[in-house]
Amino acid sequence: MANELPQIHLDMSALTLAMLPKPTTRRPPNHVMETQLVIPQSEAPSTITDILEVLCKADFHPIHESKAWGDWIHLYGCRTVISIECAGGLCRAATIEHGEGEEEVDGEPLASILRAFGKLGWHRVDDEGEYPLIDKAAR
Repeated sequence: MANELPQIHLDMSALTLAMLPKPTTRRPPNHVMETQLVIPQSEAPSTITDILEVLCKADFHPIHESKAWGDWIHLYGCRTVISIECAGGLCRAATIEHGEGEEEVDGEPLASILRAFGKLGWHRVDDEGEYPLIDKAAR
């Protein structure tokens, strides 16, 4: 017959593992690995002491480490660390570097860290802009 389709035979032995998608250990693209924080120019900057005190009040045990390349705050018992930009002891920017798997269960410790920084008037910065962590009246 003229309208008959040709038969196709697939040789399944030709498939190899190299043709299969490779498993990945990377997080999904929408998962944020760090959170940027700033204190607006309209607010007084925070000192390292201010930040350590507010983190202590949030039940963390912060350890401040000053290196030639910047200041770090380690939270005892957490993999999450905070990089702080300080000039003359005054801080206006920070990056929270999320510990692997920590916030997956109950949002902690990130939620408590954000509340603590919010009490000092800090703002979160993301692709959509800058916004306060806590309403001024709540401080």
